[in-house]
Amino acid sequence: MIDEHALNAFISQVDRLLWEQWDPIGCGVPKDEYTSYARVVADKAARGETAEQIIDYLYWAESYNMGLTCTLEGVRQRTTGIVDTILDMAAMQFRTKN
Repeated sequence: MIDEHALNAFISQVDRLLWEQWDPIGCGVPKDEYTSYARVVADKAARGETAEQIIDYLYWAESYNMGLTCTLEGVRQRTTGIVDTILDMAAMQFRTKN
């Protein structure tokens, strides 16, 4: 079970990372522009989903939800490093302690 306080702190970290590094809209969007996506990405990462599953979600967010012109390969190229960072953060924060 994931601690709700820890998950909320992680969501904030992911939100900042998505705004600073992903930012598919660009042009100075408000800092909370990607918060709804950050919640989903953080939850997926905390629950152990793969990088590919998270990248697929970001592709869906860009292409279908935001209506931006992009390809899955283009999103993969731009987000692999970001997603790897998020997964590393999730592993550090939510790894099972024995």
